[in-house]
Amino acid sequence: MSRDFVYELVGYLGSALVVTALLMTSLRRLRMVSFVGALVFTTYAILIGAVPLIVVNVSIMLINASSLYRMSRVKDYFSSLSTGPESVYLKRFLEFYREDIEHYFPSFTMPEADCRAIFVLRDLVPAGLWIGHEIGPDEWLVDLDYAIPRFRDSKIGRYLYSADGPLPAGTFVVQDPAPDHVDYLKRMGFAERSAGWFERSPSSVER
Repeated sequence: MSRDFVYELVGYLGSALVVTALLMTSLRRLRMVSFVGALVFTTYAILIGAVPLIVVNVSIMLINASSLYRMSRVKDYFSSLSTGPESVYLKRFLEFYREDIEHYFPSFTMPEADCRAIFVLRDLVPAGLWIGHEIGPDEWLVDLDYAIPRFRDSKIGRYLYSADGPLPAGTFVVQDPAPDHVDYLKRMGFAERSAGWFERSPSSVER
């Protein structure tokens, strides 16, 4: 493998990371991937001796690092708002984000009368929606656990499932989650109970 070929691979990797960053819906992830992409491109620029590329990508790294630092210093204010299936705003919210919801929750349908719907407000902006219904004593089936794209950084989930969060106490189960949703569930303390079923119980979280 020639040296020039290796250099080209580094350049292509940097290009792929920059393009990937532009596809991120989470601003934090966009900044992180963009930082890594600029770092790889800086390495490539050093290898080929391209000073202008070095200057540009070091500048991009500094901008991303500064943005990530500011994000880490910002403290979000979370609150919740419970509503019922008859809510006009709930219906409009579900319709507005219908295509994105169908991607992550393909089997989701309009909530029934016995469900519990909770909007998560992030700095008073409706950023997420949780819908579930009780299927047994202190056991809830999660029908929807959705965050709008620009707030998709797991903070909403950590607020929901925290000890002081708005959800009822008990065990939560999710049936047949979409593959893109499984990693989130695991971060929130869910474990696979059986084929197609994930569970988050108080005892499993304590362990």
